[in-house]
Amino acid sequence: MALRETFIRNLRNARKESGLTQTKLADICNTATNYISEIELGKRFPSVEMIEKMAQALQIAPDLLFRNAKKPFKKIINKGAIYKVLRDDIQRQLDRTAEKILRRL
Repeated sequence: MALRETFIRNLRNARKESGLTQTKLADICNTATNYISEIELGKRFPSVEMIEKMAQALQIAPDLLFRNAKKPFKKIINKGAIYKVLRDDIQRQLDRTAEKILRRL
């Protein structure tokens, strides 16, 4: 697999596994959503500075985006990213529960 394709696959997988939409990743990186989309479609390739911003937003080391790992990508995401996904999921569950309770009042 070509390095560019590896980068695209890893970026998409890391973004999804971090629970970020293209829009949220774009917001964090201070760029346009369509730019992130074009990167994931292979139409554009980011600068080194943008790769660093994306990796920071995904809470991974930039070099992980270029590795052709045999394991699923989720196995190499750092604990910070996992913590964020879990925290966000718990918050959503709490919000839903609170809404149900408030409806009953």
